[in-house]
Amino acid sequence: MAKDDPPICQTNKKKKKKKNIVMDVNEDFIELYRNHSCLWNVKCKDYSNKIKRNSSYEILLKKLKEIYPEATTELLKKKINNMRTTFRRELKKVESSMGTGSSTENVYEPSLWYYDLLYFTAQCETGRKGVSNDISDENEAQYTTLAENNIVSFIC
Repeated sequence: MAKDDPPICQTNKKKKKKKNIVMDVNEDFIELYRNHSCLWNVKCKDYSNKIKRNSSYEILLKKLKEIYPEATTELLKKKINNMRTTFRRELKKVESSMGTGSSTENVYEPSLWYYDLLYFTAQCETGRKGVSNDISDENEAQYTTLAENNIVSFIC
């Protein structure tokens, strides 16, 4: 190690301090994101309004540029998407651990530092309903009748 190199412990302290500053800004960033519900709440009347959404993105971009001066709208959208995806993964782990019927002691505890901060988006995180291949009784009767009519018309 050269004379001008800082000791390892000082370097680690500086990195931790910088990381905490980034986390603080991210907490503010998430709070700002929360205040702009047109970006995350599909039930918001402005969710489909591109002008309002772009305006909200510009406000968030200013905040993000405090951390990353070279940030772009594309980077901002990726960052939001990454945070939401990671949050959904943690939320799914929590919900699946609760659905097993296990005691509250065995419920998964999220390790994501911003899990509680992004929990407001959980109301929008309901999965889509899948399409069933099963034919209901009513539809089956209609399907059978159509099939029988086609067979009859084919035979005649």
